[in-house]
Amino acid sequence: MKFLGIHLGGHDSNFTYTDGKEVRYFKPERFKQVKHFRYDNIFYLLHDLKLYGIDINDLDAVCMSYEFDQEKAEGSHYHLTTSNIFKCPVYSINHHYAHALSCFTEPNYENITKSFVLDGTGDASTTTGEDFETTSVFGNFHELLTKYRLPQISMGRALRILGHFWGMDGHKNDFAGKLMAFQSYGKVDNQLVDVFKDYNIGQLDEIFKNPPQTLEHSVDWLRTRHYLCEQIIPKFFKSIANNDEVISYTGGVAQNILINPILKKWNTNIIIPPQNSDEGISLGCVELLRTLYDQDTFSTKGFPYWQEDNVKEAPTTKTIKQAAELIAKGKIIGWCQGKGEIGPRALGNRSILMRADIKGGKDIINSKVKHREEYRPFGCSVLVEDLNKHTNCTFESPYMLHAVTVTDSSLESITHVDGTTRPQTVKDGVFSELLHEVKKLTGTSIVLNTSLNVNGYPIANPEIAKSMKSGLDAVFIGDTNYI
Repeated sequence: MKFLGIHLGGHDSNFTYTDGKEVRYFKPERFKQVKHFRYDNIFYLLHDLKLYGIDINDLDAVCMSYEFDQEKAEGSHYHLTTSNIFKCPVYSINHHYAHALSCFTEPNYENITKSFVLDGTGDASTTTGEDFETTSVFGNFHELLTKYRLPQISMGRALRILGHFWGMDGHKNDFAGKLMAFQSYGKVDNQLVDVFKDYNIGQLDEIFKNPPQTLEHSVDWLRTRHYLCEQIIPKFFKSIANNDEVISYTGGVAQNILINPILKKWNTNIIIPPQNSDEGISLGCVELLRTLYDQDTFSTKGFPYWQEDNVKEAPTTKTIKQAAELIAKGKIIGWCQGKGEIGPRALGNRSILMRADIKGGKDIINSKVKHREEYRPFGCSVLVEDLNKHTNCTFESPYMLHAVTVTDSSLESITHVDGTTRPQTVKDGVFSELLHEVKKLTGTSIVLNTSLNVNGYPIANPEIAKSMKSGLDAVFIGDTNYI
């Protein structure tokens, strides 16, 4: 059967098409080059569906995520209509339930017993709204596990509001990530921690009250609040799930790389997919349709490289070696191969790469290419077998979602002020081949890896990448070097 999942939303529109097995994913910001692009209405979406060869008259069902009316719903979804636009049944899905269902991409999905969703907003409420449903997913069934009274302002939303209050530059949906980096420069006020030590997740909004008037004077205040969240949110998880259960965690707050390793240490079975923010909503939509129509599970072949902007020509061994030689010489290269990654992190198919041990490397790449705020760190990629040579990490981190302590003092350019880095562990594929070649030349496979874009713009599609010459020493797209 042919299904279409659609996320219109307030930001990060995306859609997913399935023909019963193959999954095709589209995030239009990569093509529009407008960060967090959203469709103003469905007619713009219809134009893009046609552009990518999707005939809406052939669809068997559509599921959309937008303002969800719980009173109309049967559980987590409801049937809308056979509309004038789509000639097939159309369903709506609870925003937060779509987050949970997007985890079908992950191994062990069928064994999930509890799905946690901590988000900013969705369906005119926050996951942290009046009554947030902590849900449980059992195969094809969704049932309410329990209800918790959560704060009116979640951690992610609080940080976004603070970023606006402090006059930060850029898109509002990037403020939380930027402040997560900034707070690492501060010191924890232990006296205040004692005051809030018994607070629970339903009182998170209380700890963010009365912020300093300016960002420059807020770093200790912010560090203390973030530290409290690092204690309170894991406590919430532990109050509901056991440490040996298979659980999933999605929603915008699941992008927090400091809380994630705390959860991972507590429960090694936790699943946090790369599309945990709203980029995964349309995936959850098609998974709902699959369960409603009792279809076979979708193929996850190639995941997370599903973004529909394919570079069909693969690099030859000669090209891979040429790229590795440039990295070994301290050059900065763009690396654009295959399909793009789902999620906000560059995972080796749409990346800017350089040696991780170049003195002052962070400032070099910032001044020449990225032009980001100086307090923001850069992540890294490394062959999985080499990770423990450079960090204290004891688990795989394929999606760059965990901050771990750096134990190699030479890796200045990827080490944040708190002594951590955000690694991507690599096992196979063309990117693995490149890192193996880098290792032959430098003795290590670890490289600085940041997304193939400049500050304020989305990750580049292949056509945009061809023109990204400012500050880069080379841009490899398929088997061609465009500089």
